[in-house]
Amino acid sequence: MTNDLVANFALLTAFLFAYNLLFGQKVAGLRPSLRTKTIAGAVYGIFAILLMYFSVSVGPKTILDFRQLMIISSAAFGGLYASMLTGLITVIGRVLLFGGLNHSSIVASISALTLALGSGLISRAVRGHTGRMWFYSLLLSLICLTGTLTYLLGRDSLTILPRMAPLIVLGGIFVAGLTAYFASANRLTQELRASEERYRQLHSMQEAILRSASGVSIVAADLNGRITLFNRGAELMFGYRAKEMIGRGVKGFDVLTERAKRGLADEREWTFVRKDRTRLRINLIVTPVKDEIGVYIGYMGVATDITERKRAEEALRKANEMLRQLSLLDGLTEIPNRRHFDQALDREWSRAATEDRPLALVLFDIDAFKSYNDTYGHQAGDRALIQVAAAAKACLRTDEDIVARYGGEEFAVILPGANLSEATRLAEKMRAAVEAARIPHAGAPTNGVTVSAGVAAVRGSALPGAHALVAGADRALYAAKQGGRNQVRQAKAVREAMR
Repeated sequence: MTNDLVANFALLTAFLFAYNLLFGQKVAGLRPSLRTKTIAGAVYGIFAILLMYFSVSVGPKTILDFRQLMIISSAAFGGLYASMLTGLITVIGRVLLFGGLNHSSIVASISALTLALGSGLISRAVRGHTGRMWFYSLLLSLICLTGTLTYLLGRDSLTILPRMAPLIVLGGIFVAGLTAYFASANRLTQELRASEERYRQLHSMQEAILRSASGVSIVAADLNGRITLFNRGAELMFGYRAKEMIGRGVKGFDVLTERAKRGLADEREWTFVRKDRTRLRINLIVTPVKDEIGVYIGYMGVATDITERKRAEEALRKANEMLRQLSLLDGLTEIPNRRHFDQALDREWSRAATEDRPLALVLFDIDAFKSYNDTYGHQAGDRALIQVAAAAKACLRTDEDIVARYGGEEFAVILPGANLSEATRLAEKMRAAVEAARIPHAGAPTNGVTVSAGVAAVRGSALPGAHALVAGADRALYAAKQGGRNQVRQAKAVREAMR
């Protein structure tokens, strides 16, 4: 009996090894196809028949074989379809090759098909849990075996079962363990092959990138700064051939690798001189290079030409600055507009308050301008506004002074650092300049365009806000209008103008 058992276990081992060679690697980590399930179910069934030839005698009329383990193995591999196919082949072999159709073969066939159906359903229910599948299937196998022996042998089964059941369990543990070992080995082999394939692909990709990348410069150097790699992109970017550069030292190597020496990637913009002496602007990333054990062996620089991008950015910056300037200019007179005036006044007021320096404001507008438009038309009115603005602008003292179109025919002049007397003299100068321009105006007492002006001035620390200065100049302008026009009036104390 012992020799027969050893022979059966040897057969099981040989079969499982051969089966693993045929199917294990093909389906490791994958769900088998219908074709693979069919072949597997047939192979397991044929081997189950072979095991019946090497049965072990455990009683005068009772023999033991491991066909049940082949049915369970088939279920574990291919599910219900494979286990039923194995069970059917086992039944056909039992009937045709071992005594024909009789009472015993019918009972044994029912037991085999029951196990095939049950183990297949168990495999489906506990998919992914091989241990549980084998446990429940072996338990079902023992139930089928007990029922078969009890039906066929009656009380004699009580002496046979204690000898058969442990052998079935032992065989199941052996097959399950060996199958699990093969599955684990196959999975690790597949993972290793996949890893090797990824490595080969990555290495091939890296080599291809390094060799053929034409839009990116890739340069590698050893720890002493000697160039060890100079790709096609570097040739195109810098104008040198790789054979000219390999082995040469990198100029400014210590500066380029300052951060990389500390294990940090360094990204910055540089200006380089090409072989033809033209300059280009590049974005350069320098990173340290390590070997497989983590030791630094050199540095790699990846550069992209950003010359055109920088030119485009500068052009865009200038365009935006021009748009910004245009947004602050009056479209007709080409002097600062109201928005510019408000920003400038706030800025100069803050400056005057901080430095405790004087700040003056002149408000002036064209006398009887509505009458002028009614007489000469709006186009002539526009020309008059342009001439008045030009005359006022010509009277400014410094670049700090600002004349702006305040609205309609009204203008404002900001005079940083000017006291009331200085501002009044400048306002009078502007009034005279406009009168001297002799812009015809038949409805005016002088037969020419004139302006009235109001002047206000204060030291920056004396008031809570710039609006008070505007209010003072506006009241002085109103006084000039009421006083007969074509004149300059000074504001009273600005605090009084706020009342």
